Amino acid sequence: MSGTEQMKIDWLFGMPGSGKTYIAKRISEMTGIPSYEGDDFHTEDDRKAIAESRFTLGRRHQQLQRIIATLQTSGVSHALVTHPLPDRKSRALVRSFGSAVRLIHVKAPLEVIKDRLSARTNHHFDIGLLATWIPRHWEEPEGEECLVIKNDLDNTLLDAELRKVWPSVT
Repeated sequence: MSGTEQMKIDWLFGMPGSGKTYIAKRISEMTGIPSYEGDDFHTEDDRKAIAESRFTLGRRHQQLQRIIATLQTSGVSHALVTHPLPDRKSRALVRSFGSAVRLIHVKAPLEVIKDRLSARTNHHFDIGLLATWIPRHWEEPEGEECLVIKNDLDNTLLDAELRKVWPSVT
């Protein structure tokens, strides 16, 4: 994995609607670190599989491989990536790309997540998928090495959380 060995990757993961993309955009704007949205690496077949609740671990790992391949050829030294990484196997796969990968769990209260998903338009993952997605795909990262950012509705608290992970953020 020579392309990612030198590259620092901050991988934001968490439930859909937790605020991964929002945080990555804010950090990217403040630091200049390029951001890669995991959703952009879904194929049309992936999106259909998600909508029909038949997205598999194999599909997820193919998507993660597409993200890593893009990073390897990007030429950047530091990148932000957003992807749910809902299961331990997916997080282990991402960790296998080198010690420069830092996993950051973005957590939000379930009611906040539901509100955010309800407000989404034209997105492949909507509020109707959450109830079946959580028991089928989500595994809390208990005992796994990762940083945690709590993202509820208070931007002052969120800013404090972000400064813990990226001290240069003002």
